[in-house]
Amino acid sequence: MGKKNVELSFIYSYGTNEKLRLLWGTLEDQENNELLMEIDEKELMKLEKKRLGISPDKLVFIGMANLSKYYWCAWQYYLKAMREEVSFFSAYFADRLGYSKELGLLNKIPKTPKGILKIGDNIKETQIQELLSKKEKFETSDDVKNSVSELLKEENDPLVKGNHYQTLHGEDYPSIRWNFRYKNIVLLGIPDGITDEFVYEFKYTGKKKYMKQTLITAACQADVYGYYFQRPKRRVQIFCEEEDKIHTFVDDINKQKVIDLLEKWIDMINGNLPMKPMSWKCNKCEFKEECVLLNSDNNTK
Repeated sequence: MGKKNVELSFIYSYGTNEKLRLLWGTLEDQENNELLMEIDEKELMKLEKKRLGISPDKLVFIGMANLSKYYWCAWQYYLKAMREEVSFFSAYFADRLGYSKELGLLNKIPKTPKGILKIGDNIKETQIQELLSKKEKFETSDDVKNSVSELLKEENDPLVKGNHYQTLHGEDYPSIRWNFRYKNIVLLGIPDGITDEFVYEFKYTGKKKYMKQTLITAACQADVYGYYFQRPKRRVQIFCEEEDKIHTFVDDINKQKVIDLLEKWIDMINGNLPMKPMSWKCNKCEFKEECVLLNSDNNTK
């Protein structure tokens, strides 16, 4: 009997010391997998920042959803981005490894952290589009929708409710996660959908009075996606629970607004405090006790 072909992959695990262990091998034969490196993820992130020519103390890896909340409260989402940076770096790192393998770009596997971090440098935007073209449109079954409808009856968390409403009312398109660099920040995200003509973004709001702010955030996020995935239009849908209604907005991507938003983030990362939000936004903010804006002289928006 001939030897069976075995698919080799990067495998992540964590040792007893909580360090990231990156192995090369198969899930079926883990005892014989090759250990490529074992390192603290924060240290690996600092190495990558240095490799990119950026100070390791600066915020670099930012999720596009956090980026788009600037006009709600810039400082809140700066602090949230700082807290979540390692998670976004981890996704950035995993995508570069995984896509390089899928695209057949790995001639040999490096054995040092610096060498491994270089994997993905040669991925081109056209190749990301190629991977996207292979993804199938996802369609939600009626059984899943019925189950989600039951879960919604007991759910109070706005984020979870938003995901549930997207399952029930969102349009289905293929998508892909990828990263994009702008000066000294690296953005990471996955649109709710990507077609040849537009990026799609779905949002939820409980009250009609929050529609305007929800649209500002959704349009910002979709503009960033459209700009980087090179799509001319954005299609934004907002489900308002109070009205039990979907609002649809289709517009051209506003490239200048994307640049303006990115520059505002860079300005903030470089130490310049943004303007205060309206005071009522602070009432339920998770960072209220540590917020420097509450004691600053910056004007309220």
